[in-house]
Amino acid sequence: MDKLTETQRIETLMMIGYGDRKRTEIEVRDLFNNTHPDYQIHRSTVGRILQKYRFSGHVKDLPRTGRPPVPDDVQLTVLLTVAVNPHVSTRQVGLDLHISHMTAHRILKREKYHPYKLRLIHELAEDDFDRRNLNGPGYLELLEDLVPALVEFYPDEEPDEISPEIWCQHDGAPPHYAGMDIQQVTIASRVAVVIRVHSKTTA
Repeated sequence: MDKLTETQRIETLMMIGYGDRKRTEIEVRDLFNNTHPDYQIHRSTVGRILQKYRFSGHVKDLPRTGRPPVPDDVQLTVLLTVAVNPHVSTRQVGLDLHISHMTAHRILKREKYHPYKLRLIHELAEDDFDRRNLNGPGYLELLEDLVPALVEFYPDEEPDEISPEIWCQHDGAPPHYAGMDIQQVTIASRVAVVIRVHSKTTA
């Protein structure tokens, strides 16, 4: 149901009556609903209109508290600014339009605009999936040959410890040198392991 107009609220007051000719809220509700089939109100609506009139002397909407809403033209300008230059930041938009950057952010979020970050990836070809399936067994064979060779190369090392001469690296991530990271990144996990045998090969 749409909000009642000021005229309809005044009409509701008139239906209530005055003095010994007053109607109850239920009677006013039924009379209003029969008079306006498109505007079906509840008993509580009649009570709120009467309470507002007794409190303020009128039935107009009271001014809302808090920050005033952003004008429609400013909201449209925010959207147009981002449409013209998608790389502009909300902070810069706020400075240009004299609004806070959070206001600009809320406007964009409400209109389903989301920040994005460019990320370069390899172009995918039609046979990419098959090619990866063919490469998988090769990598598995490499690891199967690598792990025994690693154990043979470091006979004094514990099997569950990683030598400090081994550089452990997640696939696509920078090297991990911290002790906690080295403990978490093991040869048996799904990581890319790069071995630098710098001390024994350069000696």
